[in-house]
Amino acid sequence: MRIGSGVWDYNKTRAPERDEAADWALEWSGSLPGKRENRRCVGDHILTQNDVRKGGYFSDIVAYGGWSMDDHHPAGILYPGEPTVFHAAPSPYGIPYRCLYSRNIDNLFFAGRNISATHAALSSTRVMGTCALLGQAAGTAAALCTRHGCDPRGFAGGDRLRELQTILEEDDCWLPGRTRAVAPLALKGELSGTGNLPLLLDGHDRDAEGEDHAWRGRPGDVIEFRWNSPADIAGVRFVFDSNLQLHKRMPCSYPHRTSSCAVPKSLVKSYRIEAQETGGKWKVVYREGDNYQRLAHARLQVRTTALRIVPEETWGDPEVRLFACEPLDLWPGKIPEYPDGSSVVEVRSKVAPEDLAPPEGVIERESEKARRRPAA
Repeated sequence: MRIGSGVWDYNKTRAPERDEAADWALEWSGSLPGKRENRRCVGDHILTQNDVRKGGYFSDIVAYGGWSMDDHHPAGILYPGEPTVFHAAPSPYGIPYRCLYSRNIDNLFFAGRNISATHAALSSTRVMGTCALLGQAAGTAAALCTRHGCDPRGFAGGDRLRELQTILEEDDCWLPGRTRAVAPLALKGELSGTGNLPLLLDGHDRDAEGEDHAWRGRPGDVIEFRWNSPADIAGVRFVFDSNLQLHKRMPCSYPHRTSSCAVPKSLVKSYRIEAQETGGKWKVVYREGDNYQRLAHARLQVRTTALRIVPEETWGDPEVRLFACEPLDLWPGKIPEYPDGSSVVEVRSKVAPEDLAPPEGVIERESEKARRRPAA
């Protein structure tokens, strides 16, 4: 807190550019320090600077990083030289499963800023996006260990490792260098419609550098699957375009006064699924009008020889981009079934107006004034 106040004082009263900061106001300051490094556990593999620089081409990849390695001097703010030395790292590079469990303590996983990595490698893997992926991989592996009754090392290779990687990919976790296995029912069907249809089944659920993996169309365009004999369809797996290139910032104060808190315009908002009945007539078997997810599943349980998927509207873009569209013969069973009931808006409409009136206290009025004050 002392250092933060000192930096603020320098900007306001001592810096050569202090006139530019004359109208600045200090809105928020963190109350807890965020340590980028403390203890690191040791696994069957220790990720090194050389691993990162070479791209991390591991057969047991379960996550990836992309941040450059940046080394801070241990003296911190007292060091008079350059505060950070950057070491190049490819984006992305792979991180192996062997970095996420202990080599000498049974039944111990780790993820985030304590994985098995050197000081230099950790300076890249420490960032929050990568830590989230490591947590997803470790959590999925822990669930599979419970299912199969084995310890973490039991998933270090063979069929069990491939099961872990397959589940991560089905959950829309990208593993660079791998191609996701497409649902067999989708591959058996004859695909027709507009646009570059094979991209829907190429096993790549996002664009790569110099590679376009998205089907492109217009709202109302039809994607049709047809089978030689009636097929039992449990549902459809979608991966919509959430614009992963969109620059995202998380506001640190409430209320959010930015335009970034909105669904990406590229995401499909509404779509319908039709099944062909005996006699050739099409019947709507599923409709979604308020989608805000990139990975989505539509549960069907229908038997048909043909299925149509029709994107109807995006959240703003004139073009529809779709990375995956796969009929499934088995329902994944991980998508929660939300109970029927009233929405918050509907419940609020039934509350007496006097019960929703603002309080008489001064605190909320002052808070409202602060909210309406223009940002610096």
